[in-house]
Amino acid sequence: MKLVDYLRREDILMGLTPGSKAEVLQQIVDYIGRIRGMDEFLKKALYQKLLFREQLKSTGIGNKIAVPHAILESISQTFVCLAICQEGTDFDSIDKESVHLILTLVGPLKDRPLHLRLLACIARLMIRPEIPKQILESETPDQIYRILEKSEKSSDCLLKKDGFGKKTFGG
Repeated sequence: MKLVDYLRREDILMGLTPGSKAEVLQQIVDYIGRIRGMDEFLKKALYQKLLFREQLKSTGIGNKIAVPHAILESISQTFVCLAICQEGTDFDSIDKESVHLILTLVGPLKDRPLHLRLLACIARLMIRPEIPKQILESETPDQIYRILEKSEKSSDCLLKKDGFGKKTFGG
């Protein structure tokens, strides 16, 4: 099991418009809603959860990356959406730099352990400076997807099942 198991090519949003954190999150939620077939009620709930999380502490982890995330009981499966803002946008990041890549992780309560492992996996992948750089140089979602697939093959954050059926990290 890999990050790309939760991120489809159509989950990659190119051309995110810079704006306030709330505006950027709204663009991402609108995109997710459109590609995932969410109704207005579910989109509003997702937006509120993401915004609430950001009010607690910014998910801007540095290196041009933010990882907003939410547990939403009314969805059935975990997914990731990657949004690219070439110009960069203010996300109150820990390093005070603009954010260019926003990986939004959403999952149901029953997937909380998976949710936490995916957050760690995203951080391990994106802390490698060549990966965000290659993503930002890409022109299509397919190129980005291939970069992530290739990067995960050489990463230690692959999620595997142990002998007891639990998902664990392994190389």
